[in-house]
Amino acid sequence: MPNRHSTAKGRSERGDFEIGRLRFKPVCEAEKQPPLELVSLLEAVGSQSVLDGYANPLVYGRGITLRSPFDGGKQERDLVERYDTISKKCAGTIPNLSDEYERVAKHYEGLAKKEDLEAERERLKR
Repeated sequence: MPNRHSTAKGRSERGDFEIGRLRFKPVCEAEKQPPLELVSLLEAVGSQSVLDGYANPLVYGRGITLRSPFDGGKQERDLVERYDTISKKCAGTIPNLSDEYERVAKHYEGLAKKEDLEAERERLKR
């Protein structure tokens, strides 16, 4: 499915990324799994750039988060649980999408640990 216009200009990876981001952003914003037709497209294309574009709004679409300085990474751990669950549901039938959700979950796991450390630093200041 490489975009012929972006491929002709030597930008197929970026073009694939944008296709993934724009096509799947509404699905991510609705916080639900994509419809079967879109999943079939993701699996058939097999482009990591399209998958990266798909994951982009999952990772960077949260906007600003508010929390107490002592909350730690609870918000991120909730996201880890959500994306791990989706990854496991997809694992047997949609392996590329499963891997992408697992990668997003690991991203949030790292952020949760960072927030936990920040909260612990705040507690120690007291």
